[in-house]
Amino acid sequence: KTGLFGATISRQKHDQNRENEQIRKFVKDVAHKVRYAHTIHILGSGETRFALQNEIEKQKELANIIITNSACKKLTRQEFEMETEKLFSTEDV
Repeated sequence: KTGLFGATISRQKHDQNRENEQIRKFVKDVAHKVRYAHTIHILGSGETRFALQNEIEKQKELANIIITNSACKKLTRQEFEMETEKLFSTEDV
């Protein structure tokens, strides 16, 4: 394909831009759904978790909450539940 001013746009670049836009939309949607949280713990393996943290930190309503961000491998539902229970059991103590 030829883009504006005759520049060639590769299919790969187009797909990457579309994926980046979908991630930005997802991050904004998630950040707006956690308005009344006291603590947020972000688990993940990619850079999306940093994008989510940055988006949450931009919100005035969530300015004084604690946000933690941890790298982890992809978890099954059971592993995620165990990790969450461990996190919350240590916070309550």
